[in-house]
Amino acid sequence: MAYKFQVGPAILSGSTTFEDAISAASVASVGASTAATLSASAGISGASVSADGAGSFGDLAVGTNKLVVNDAGVITLGGAIDETVSVSADSFYFRDADGSLKRESLADYAALIAGDGLAASGGVLALGVDDSTIETNADALRLKDAGITLAKMAANSVDSDQYVDGSIDLIHMSADSVDSDQYVDGSIDLVHMSANSVDSDQYVDGSIDLIHMSANSVDSDQYVDGSIDTDHLADDQVTLAKMAGLARGKFIIGDSNGDPGAMPLGTAHQFLQSDGTDLSYVSLSGDATLAAGVLTISANAVQTGMVHDDVATELAGAGLSAASGVMALDIDELSALGSAALHQTEDYFAFSDDGTEKKVSFSNLQDAVFADVSGDATVAAGGALTIGANAIQTGMVNDDVATELAGDGLAAASGVLSVRVDDSGIETDSDILRLKDNGVTLAKMAGLARGKFIIGDSNGDPGAMPLGSAHQFLQSDGTDLAYVSLSGDATLAAGVLTISANAIQTGMVHDDVATELAGAGLSAASGVLSVTGNNVAAKADGDTLAEGYNIFAAIVAAATVTLPASPAVGDTVTVKGMTGVSQTNYIQINKAGSQTIDGQGSIRIESEYGAVTMVYVASNDWRLV
Repeated sequence: MAYKFQVGPAILSGSTTFEDAISAASVASVGASTAATLSASAGISGASVSADGAGSFGDLAVGTNKLVVNDAGVITLGGAIDETVSVSADSFYFRDADGSLKRESLADYAALIAGDGLAASGGVLALGVDDSTIETNADALRLKDAGITLAKMAANSVDSDQYVDGSIDLIHMSADSVDSDQYVDGSIDLVHMSANSVDSDQYVDGSIDLIHMSANSVDSDQYVDGSIDTDHLADDQVTLAKMAGLARGKFIIGDSNGDPGAMPLGTAHQFLQSDGTDLSYVSLSGDATLAAGVLTISANAVQTGMVHDDVATELAGAGLSAASGVMALDIDELSALGSAALHQTEDYFAFSDDGTEKKVSFSNLQDAVFADVSGDATVAAGGALTIGANAIQTGMVNDDVATELAGDGLAAASGVLSVRVDDSGIETDSDILRLKDNGVTLAKMAGLARGKFIIGDSNGDPGAMPLGSAHQFLQSDGTDLAYVSLSGDATLAAGVLTISANAIQTGMVHDDVATELAGAGLSAASGVLSVTGNNVAAKADGDTLAEGYNIFAAIVAAATVTLPASPAVGDTVTVKGMTGVSQTNYIQINKAGSQTIDGQGSIRIESEYGAVTMVYVASNDWRLV
């Protein structure tokens, strides 16, 4: 059989019949069955020549300085050019163990050779480090600052003979590496400390006390920026000079998050008012207005209920008295009595008796008035006052009573007593005193051993969770938390998860893994990969080709088919004819859309049992292979 499967010179095999005249320069392949002999003088230099069996040939060259095959079958590449390797996209050929020539990408090869301590990404190898003791800096491997902790050093491996004065600074000390047991009384002075060598991370809680510090051993050079926090400041130590600038007219106030902030300025003539939660600037309105500090009372705004009793008192001159804001005739204002007390029968009061001015003795007036007293109290003749049972109510008691009663922990406002709370740790809710949400800060909690945390115990009480051993992690059994070690298919040590050899089985792998792995030429279904290039489909005139093998039955007329409209790079389409194929009863393969086939819009199979294979190598670019 013979068939053409590329644009340009045909590659022929088997018994070949040529329908048109050919020249030696167009011969591409001579099979062994033809027993042909080709030499360099045959005039086919520049053609692609191969031999399947017993044929012999001289030196053959393809192109200028490209590929040369000599009599011994040695292939020489004479025209290879230097190119920069793309480790993420390029591949190389290798001889497989079965003797065949195969291809592998540089990225996959890098992933294959990346053993313990190495990782591969995009064809680039990188060292794996824990980034706590060892780190990478550019292309260098180095110890991490503070990476050598006490756990990495043998006991008693360093003593004072190894230290140079001033050599112990923050870079060479891990957090909490020195506590009070290591200090000799008075040994910490400025001579043995480098500038900024100690900050709050190096101190063990309570390790620095007066016994372990020599006189004048700490000055401003020893403080690291930011190391002096609120715990290290004594009361009243931050003066106005130490505070950051504050815009004119603004003042510091607690905001909605409980943090200090600058109170925004109000507009002109506004004043501050509290709503019980926040302060805000408001404008004065209602019975009076305020502008530039001048209060203006509106016309007819002042009513009797607004006037204080003191106004009547100030207005009451000679002969007038004022009580509860009401003015009345005061005989004593007219003339002084001149004695300590009124006489019951000899002193008189002037009064109008139904329009007639009369006098009444003090005794008679007094008893008449006493007789009219009723309600919460009564007065007997002679002046004895009796307050009725349960007669005194809160409204009768002056606000000053509550003020006088308010001792430590109590406050009085408008005659009402209340419990004083700091409103940060304790608050009041209606008539209940309670701890405030978020009121118990870390400073209020008792000490807790390093690494432990608070957890509810079996009695429903808070307790300290014991520490687990090295490399353990917390796990719940539905009732309690417990430290456990990872076992089974994987182990955990120093934060590194190690999956055991042969531990991962097919049932553990999600079907999506196969889906993600399925690239060009592969498909995935239910977690199983299959080669789509091996799919076989029957085709006829008018069909659209599919990836894989497209097989025609015997034909009696020309047939036209079209390549897939949306292929992926790497897709392979093979078309195979049967009987009946000829120059007139051809199988024509058309491009789809803007695609080309080796630069052509279509190709044909014109021989019985002819076949052609096309690979989609780039956008709109099919190539014959």
